Amino acid sequence: MFNNSDIDGDFGLSRIDVPHTLNLNGLYRLPSPNGGVAEVLLGGWSVSATAMFRSGFPLTITQRINNLGRAYGFDHQRPNLTGVDPNVSGSTEDIFGNYINPDAFENAPAFTFGNAPPTLGEIRSPKLVNWDVSFEKMTALSAGANLSLRVEVINLFNGVNWVGPRSVFGRSDFGRIRRTRGFPRTLQFMVKVVF
Repeated sequence: MFNNSDIDGDFGLSRIDVPHTLNLNGLYRLPSPNGGVAEVLLGGWSVSATAMFRSGFPLTITQRINNLGRAYGFDHQRPNLTGVDPNVSGSTEDIFGNYINPDAFENAPAFTFGNAPPTLGEIRSPKLVNWDVSFEKMTALSAGANLSLRVEVINLFNGVNWVGPRSVFGRSDFGRIRRTRGFPRTLQFMVKVVF
């Protein structure tokens, strides 16, 4: 909600602001033995890995009670900040039921704008960490044709990646993370002929 009498109060980070992102990709072709059965069994293998590490997005906190009225176009009122740190200490696994400190906010009084910014950079959604790996064997079938056997492991370490917490102050589920995102460890097998 925009307050045109306090433009500075509407300054905030972009909702897609991510201060730290690291993507790693690599491919290694294993050396092939020369000739015979060893080359058929051990030749043509490669391994590739992809890793993604990303810090969280800034949170947008709104309040459940709308004191300004939807009739005037204000449908997402922000609460007031109390000066208390909104972060809760501990790992996400330990605090997913209480990810945001509710004492950091209070409802804005009737017919007033809350002083919380549009996004809070000091508290962010949980980080994302993911590793995927694949193994592939290419075998020559005939001139110009190859057989590819591939095994892919998505989320290699079976890590849990959490969605952001509920961020409507005044609701009973405020600050709770209710689910995860992404995939559990998943194996995929693929066979194809490449011409």
